[in-house]
Amino acid sequence: MKKVMYWVFIGFSIFMIIGGIISISEDGAEEIDILLFLVFLLLLIFSIYKLVKIKKMNEMNKPKENYLLKKLEEEYRKKQAERKYEENSTPVKEKQNEKINNAKFEKENTEINSKHTESTNQDIIDYSKNEERIKSLSFPVEQETPNNITNSVANKNDEDNLFYESFPVVGLNYENRREKLKKMINAMKKNEEFYPLYDDLRGMELREELEFGDKIYEIQDDESIHGVYLEKEPDNRYDANAIKVMVSNEYGEFHIGYIPKEDAAIFNNYVDDIVTCNAYIYGGKYKEFDDFEDKIKTKENPYGLILTVSYYK
Repeated sequence: MKKVMYWVFIGFSIFMIIGGIISISEDGAEEIDILLFLVFLLLLIFSIYKLVKIKKMNEMNKPKENYLLKKLEEEYRKKQAERKYEENSTPVKEKQNEKINNAKFEKENTEINSKHTESTNQDIIDYSKNEERIKSLSFPVEQETPNNITNSVANKNDEDNLFYESFPVVGLNYENRREKLKKMINAMKKNEEFYPLYDDLRGMELREELEFGDKIYEIQDDESIHGVYLEKEPDNRYDANAIKVMVSNEYGEFHIGYIPKEDAAIFNNYVDDIVTCNAYIYGGKYKEFDDFEDKIKTKENPYGLILTVSYYK
């Protein structure tokens, strides 16, 4: 986008300079003509300088991008190789386990048979005692096996039934909630909960990043507030399905807002089955580069939250 803008400046400047030269050659030069000529000449030089700088930055970044791409490809190939190795080694492990189990089974059978042979010579053992001993040995086995199977199936079903949803938190403009949220975030920031700020960029490094990139926020959008949870509000006079977003941590305890009405109507049945609830921050202070004033400016957007919830369905 910036390259296009500078090319427009160059084209416009050349057009005005040529027009000025023609006008001066026909009507003579006046002070205003000379001044305009110098202005457009400076604009032309400035635009060319910026385009050259952008080209150099792209050339500098290209090896870095190639290096990162190469690293990603290497990691991908490594993971693929590990996956193939695991897939190939699984049957081998299963066969080994089967052999071990068979050997154990044969050994146990041999021991049982030998013990049975010896026991046939002891007819004086009371039958009732034998019956009790058999019950004590067999009953736990009968109970344990079905439970183990049931638990393994339940665990698999739990994993299959885990779902994820994301909602923006609404209602922050009421009851001074946004100010409370800002106060909490500032306290967390002071306590170095969010680090690094502004992607840990400073000085010329920050300037170069802003000149050829977008704005950079003080707090990145992968930072979150802990202690956030959802609570049903059935007595809400506007919506019986309303779900409140609450926060309770060492920095404060208050009602932040709600999840959107259309989402609350569907999600209301699953509030009690929530596994995780993460509240990610967006907005706040950010820096951007002003091309016309040729300097970095700090601006601010209101803070907000995006919830990501996992739950069983």
